Amino acid sequence: MKVKLAIEDYLMRCGFELDSTPGFLEHRCFFGQLDRQGIDPINVMIVIYDWTLSTYPIIFLQEGERHYNSRNAHINFNRSLCYIAPGDAVVLNSLYPESAIELCLTSASKLIARLDANDPSLLEDYRDEFHVYWLNDTSLIYSYDNLSSFYYQLYIGTRKKQSLWLVPLDYDAEHPLLKNILHAEFSNAVGHAFVITVDQDWPTNITAPLPENLQEFLEWLRLNSPNKLREFVELTADPVFWISSIPAIIIKTPSHALVATFMAGSASKGAVKIPIDKLHLLGGYSLYQPKNPLLKIPIKRCYVEDASKKAIHSRNGNPSFSDQNILVIGGGAIGSFLSDALAMVGAGSSSGIITILDKEELETGNLTRHTLGMRDLNTSKAESIKEKINREMPHVAVNSIAGDAQKYLHFGYDLIIDATGLEAFSRWLNNRHLEHLRSGGGTPVIYAWLEGEGMAWRSLLVNSAAGYACRECLYIHREDGERELRFPHGDEPINYRYVGCKTIIPYAATAAMQAASLACEAAVDWYQGIETPRFRGGQRSGRNYVSFVDHDLEQQDECPSCRMT
Repeated sequence: MKVKLAIEDYLMRCGFELDSTPGFLEHRCFFGQLDRQGIDPINVMIVIYDWTLSTYPIIFLQEGERHYNSRNAHINFNRSLCYIAPGDAVVLNSLYPESAIELCLTSASKLIARLDANDPSLLEDYRDEFHVYWLNDTSLIYSYDNLSSFYYQLYIGTRKKQSLWLVPLDYDAEHPLLKNILHAEFSNAVGHAFVITVDQDWPTNITAPLPENLQEFLEWLRLNSPNKLREFVELTADPVFWISSIPAIIIKTPSHALVATFMAGSASKGAVKIPIDKLHLLGGYSLYQPKNPLLKIPIKRCYVEDASKKAIHSRNGNPSFSDQNILVIGGGAIGSFLSDALAMVGAGSSSGIITILDKEELETGNLTRHTLGMRDLNTSKAESIKEKINREMPHVAVNSIAGDAQKYLHFGYDLIIDATGLEAFSRWLNNRHLEHLRSGGGTPVIYAWLEGEGMAWRSLLVNSAAGYACRECLYIHREDGERELRFPHGDEPINYRYVGCKTIIPYAATAAMQAASLACEAAVDWYQGIETPRFRGGQRSGRNYVSFVDHDLEQQDECPSCRMT
């Protein structure tokens, strides 16, 4: 309330009037003039919904003001100003509400000054952001292959009817996309689309009004590209174009994919009263006949969201493992989080594949520290993790082996990650791996594990049989066969729990996430050619632990595994 009152008081001192219309609840409307940055005053309306200032106040041009009817960058279809781009590093400080509002007024005035000066950079901004201005429909259309085909069918997605996916005719019906993304109850296509590709960003001509019907779309095409107009006109004479009641054209530019959907069905407002199978007779160059009824067909404008593999992984700051064959041994707590992380950074998204190897089934005790849930109880961990990744990231190639790692292990992979966290298995794998390296093999192994009750997490990269530590080098070995950690995290005793004949070590899911993250980061670094530090770790804060620093640990002379020949 204090912030709200301060903002109201400041705006009124700046000459704005508060709209006192009954019915407004939390939001407030203010009417006044922008006059910062030396601009000629311009009438605006400011609407504030969020008094924490987490979202920017909305500033609208008032009807009749300059630029109200212009097609310019940073003026939205509702005539609001995009004076600070969402996601910019501009945070409004609600502790100083007057300064925050003044920043908004100044930023909006700077935009008006650019518009008044006809700043040439606005044209490039307009083209860069054109897909936003193009919209008059909220439909969501996704492309899985970056529009590499000419013809697509539209299918309804699993979540909402207004979520549509573009599917080419030659798509494999067993592909995970069709099985996991498209709505099972809507197995038939609800529309279709043709792609027209251009080699520069549109619009090339910004004077043409955005089209509302087919006649206006023809003019808009003509002003931007007479050649593409001819391509579209000829397409409308093909019966295939009118095979459904909502044919769509996608203008694919280097930066955007603009969609114009022609609402030709009888249920659409302004639709023609002509059978669909006869519409092509009025298409083609017959469209230039003045009284052609097709010219009044309304169109909806939206754009295609790129959901291709390249676009999905473009926000990862590191190269992906798209061409790598990676074996994850263990589909438990660490392995499940690690498999998800590898898929997210791009493993299996091209010629490579993620293979998950685990012989166990999911039990109730696994649920609170695993990516799988109750629906997967009593199923193979490896197979269920594969199915989960296929559902969520169907472009990722995943294989599963529900079996014993000691039986199925081989070194024909680019990278192996031991995520079992089981000391006995890791010792066995370590010896097998050193034999592989000594015989001239080159497959590296990353070990990931927890210590104590999840109080610390470690990872170790082993890719050489000489010089650097193997997994066994992390222990001090005694003559009686006993051993202890060379780098203990602390001396707290482990509170083992016993469930039937099983011994359980309690630890939090967050510890498994940390270990998985550590292993994934080590794998990403290895892929980039960064092998050091080979031995990495972390630990929970707030406890009296022995400090740990990531480092390269040299091979230990007394290590029994390294001494083997």
